[in-house]
Amino acid sequence: PDFTTGVHPTAVIDPSAEIAPDAAIGPNAVIGPRAVVGPRSVIGANCVVGRNCRIGADCILHPAVVLQDSTILGDRVIIHPGAVLGADGFKYEIIGGRWTKIPQVGNVEIADDAEIGANTCVDRASYTETVIGSNTKIDNLVHIAHNVRVGSNCIIVSQSGVAGSTEIGDGTILAAQAGIADNLKIGRRAVVLARAGVKDHIRDGETVIGTPARPFRPAA
Repeated sequence: PDFTTGVHPTAVIDPSAEIAPDAAIGPNAVIGPRAVVGPRSVIGANCVVGRNCRIGADCILHPAVVLQDSTILGDRVIIHPGAVLGADGFKYEIIGGRWTKIPQVGNVEIADDAEIGANTCVDRASYTETVIGSNTKIDNLVHIAHNVRVGSNCIIVSQSGVAGSTEIGDGTILAAQAGIADNLKIGRRAVVLARAGVKDHIRDGETVIGTPARPFRPAA
């Protein structure tokens, strides 16, 4: 779609933010302190871009996207409506007999040409980075937890969830409603079929199915 270059009069831009002259900032958008919006990028209506965020060139944030503090987008990244990048990771420990929140002080980094679907959440890392690799495409209603590292050219389909500190190799596909446990390594070009529940590492090129997930064996 075509967008009008410039800042809408209802947008709220912190004086320390840097907005490229040919960027487009939509109605009621909020751009926080020291945020950077690159050339030809579009920030849609009601988006919130937090402190110290960096948005590269030719990105599109559709309406109501939230980038929490220090989120970094490469070039040509597309974020669909309602997505939240950089919310706190879900980290609690029993201290003194009660669940106690553990501060999450890392960030989220999205590489070039990635696409994030509507109402998808990518949580900030505990103290490093949650990473989405280049040209990876994530569907609507997906959750990527803290410290996860997703490789390049991956496909993650709707309602899938990846638990904390798991690594997903380049070219992997997670079909709809796949569930991946924490601290796993999913190999390159692996395929997790729909509704599979993965509790173990997956080798390069392996296809798994079922709960608990097991190697897929086509019928003879």
